[in-house]
Amino acid sequence: MTKTDTESYLHLLNFFFMLITASVPAYLALRIRGSNSQLFHLSTGLSLFALVHSFYHLADFLEMFDLADNYFLPLSVVLLVIYGVYHMRSGV
Repeated sequence: MTKTDTESYLHLLNFFFMLITASVPAYLALRIRGSNSQLFHLSTGLSLFALVHSFYHLADFLEMFDLADNYFLPLSVVLLVIYGVYHMRSGV
């Protein structure tokens, strides 16, 4: 399956947006590292999800479809579910 140029460049744009998105909770995690462990874990989990999902978009842009669809996408979904369960149980 071939992708159009527009779709390919949208994946590249999403890669950069997800990197920016990952940087905010990563910065927050670095700032609160020792003071609040639950918020640290939540920030780290959200940052990790956004980073892995950005790699999905990069792999899709580079036409590494097997790597994108079989590794990065399922891993990002698993990380998001783990983040959601932890968030629900943490009470923050």
